[in-house]
Amino acid sequence: LARYPKAVGCGLWYEPDLFSDNIKFFGPYARWDKGKLVMSMEYATPEYNYVSKPWYTQALPQHWDRKQRLPQAVYWSAPYLDDSIDTLLITVSGIMYGKDGRIIGISSLGVSMEYLREVVGNIRITPSSSAFAVDTRSKLVTAFPADKALLLQTVDKLPFENAAAMLNTVKPEGQTQFSTTVDGKPTTIFYSVSPTGMGLGIAVPDAELYAEARNLARSNQNTTLMAAGTLLVLFCIIFLVL
Repeated sequence: LARYPKAVGCGLWYEPDLFSDNIKFFGPYARWDKGKLVMSMEYATPEYNYVSKPWYTQALPQHWDRKQRLPQAVYWSAPYLDDSIDTLLITVSGIMYGKDGRIIGISSLGVSMEYLREVVGNIRITPSSSAFAVDTRSKLVTAFPADKALLLQTVDKLPFENAAAMLNTVKPEGQTQFSTTVDGKPTTIFYSVSPTGMGLGIAVPDAELYAEARNLARSNQNTTLMAAGTLLVLFCIIFLVL
C-alpha cells in the first residue's frame, strides 16, 4: 500500500476456514489514517462476511470450482459505496493460489473514484481532448473529468451521439473508433477495453486531430489516427498499473 499513497486500502482475503482450522474468516487489511498505515482485522468477521460482498464475488464467484484457475489474474469491481468511509470505490483484485494450484482467496486494492477521475483527467493528447472511463459490466461512467455530474450515470448520458450503441458493444481487449459531434464540433472517439473490463476512451476534436496529422506528415510520421490509437493502448497500460 505504501506504493499507492492515494489508494484507500488493501487486504488479503482468505477463503473461509483455509488459513486456520480455528479461524473462519482471515482478512488482514491495511488502510491510510492521517498519513500513516494502520493494520486491522476489522472486516474479518462473520457479520461482515467479506466472501459475500460484490467486490469479492465479482472477482471470485461463489459457484466457481476452487480447484480451477480463473481466466484472468486481475479483476475490477463495479463501482460501489463503502459506507464505513462514505466513499465511492472500485476494488482491484488479484487471485491468490496455494502451492497445489487451488484458489485460496484474493488480494485487493481499493481505489477511490476521485483518484480515478484524477488519473483519467491527466490523459490529454491534444489541447481540447477529453478522456473518460467506463465500467463495461454495469455500463456506468466511472470517470469523465469534463463533467463530474456524469459520474455513475449510464453510458448513453455521455455527450457523444450514439455513445451507448458504439461503446457497449466493445468486448474486453477490443477497441473501436468512430466519428461524432461534441458541442457541435466534429470529434473522433478512440476507445479501448482492458482485459479486466475497464473501458478507456479519448474524444479528440477533428480540427486538432488533423492539425496534428499535418505536423506528423511533415516529420514523415504515420497519421494521427494511428498515433492516437497507439497512445490509447499505452494509456490503458499506464492506467492499469496505476
